[in-house]
Amino acid sequence: MAEYPKNIGAQASGDLALRRMFCNFMAAAAFICLARSEDNVEVQLQSYLNMRKHVKDFDAGYEDCISTLDGASRDDIRTKLSTLLVFDFEGAAQATFPPLELEWLITTAFNHGVDLYCNDESELSKKWIVHAFTLAHYHQDGGDLEALLQERYTKLKWDA
Repeated sequence: MAEYPKNIGAQASGDLALRRMFCNFMAAAAFICLARSEDNVEVQLQSYLNMRKHVKDFDAGYEDCISTLDGASRDDIRTKLSTLLVFDFEGAAQATFPPLELEWLITTAFNHGVDLYCNDESELSKKWIVHAFTLAHYHQDGGDLEALLQERYTKLKWDA
């Protein structure tokens, strides 16, 4: 993609940027699959490293593209970014993220979601709580924190 001429026009340039982001998304997804299925730790870590490079490249193009997209495309790109951030976290977690700091991050995200819930910001609240669940899933405590958060989540009363 770097071989395209620089003067291809705004529309073609925008399309090329989106294509580059899509390629980075697909490459990151492929590398995460390889890393998850690999038994050799060194090869697994290399796959995570390659995945994180593609996440970084996707993120670099995100700010340039997001303002030019319509609602559905913008939502799709944001969803892809949030997926990649989970992948990126998984890749970073392979470098043994300190458990106490991870627990703090999880509880802070969950509590922020509850604060938003108390302020009647249900949609944003759910997003923060889902992020907390995702992080808790990767916390290596035998699922205790995730179960506790699930229990607390069920006590919240959501409007239909």
